[in-house]
Amino acid sequence: MYHIDKQSRLEPLRFSTRQRSLDELYFLHLAGCEPVDPRDNRRRTVCSPVESRELLFSMEGIMRKIVVSEFVSLDNVMQAPGGAEEDTEGGFTHGGWTGPFWHDDIGAHFFEEMRQCDALLLGRKTWQIHGGAFEPVPAGDPFADVLNTMPKYVVSTTLTTASAWRNSILMSSNVVEEVRTLKAQTGKNIVIDGSSVLVHTLARHDLIDEYSLFVYPVVLGSGKKLFPEGLHVSLRLIESRPLPSGVVLMRYARA
Repeated sequence: MYHIDKQSRLEPLRFSTRQRSLDELYFLHLAGCEPVDPRDNRRRTVCSPVESRELLFSMEGIMRKIVVSEFVSLDNVMQAPGGAEEDTEGGFTHGGWTGPFWHDDIGAHFFEEMRQCDALLLGRKTWQIHGGAFEPVPAGDPFADVLNTMPKYVVSTTLTTASAWRNSILMSSNVVEEVRTLKAQTGKNIVIDGSSVLVHTLARHDLIDEYSLFVYPVVLGSGKKLFPEGLHVSLRLIESRPLPSGVVLMRYARA
């Protein structure tokens, strides 16, 4: 982490803020270390204890990101992308609309996304759908193994236990504050997929750091929306990548 040389001074080292506690960060700042901002990989030297403290507080919000990862139609619909019976709430009859546009790059992207996160945050319905699919899968399936072993936080006011899918933790009261606490912990990204009600709640409380969206060339005309009515949010594009199937990966971060 750091060492003392013969002149008994701390030798500045490059380090990742994502891997340090806040106390350790401040100590290293005072020692003159060079923080690496994970958003842009730029390096800089802290010039004074006052600047160190200010920089630490500015970096506190990026210690852990909440990433919303979704399939969406051109008209902002995210409901039931994977199957006809996945979610028919509200009389939705277009389930499985992503099927004709599959491309292997989509799967590769999700593997990379899972590598960069260490927790899932899900609404009850999405958690039950995923758990029903992956909990029974025998060990040895690479994607199921990742999801089954990863901590999963399920937000629900009706569940009394999260034992139906291993390594799951129930969040049932004061969800916004519990998510704030989760974000403040050190670790990798926290990924949300599906979970429209949860996404709307977190978006309204400005708790979402990034949207990773596969945008499909289809207009569905009805269904649950990614962004709730009345929400105003400014974002900046950090990646845009078209796939041969007509799908476009669009990644947005806070403006």
